[in-house]
Amino acid sequence: MISMLKSSALVSVIAVQELLLVANQTASASFRYFEALWRRRSLLPAAHQPVHDLPVVA
Repeated sequence: MISMLKSSALVSVIAVQELLLVANQTASASFRYFEALWRRRSLLPAAHQPVHDLPVVA
């Protein structure tokens, strides 16, 4: 009985670690995507940027 509980707990820990890894990878991919969009947008000429945008400070 105790060995089954330990085994179940170990499986749960591994599952949670895998979920956290996937969430971290997804967040990293999203961040890289939005960062690339921001960088691309900041390289556009001023005529293509909306008036309400703040200037990009390097």
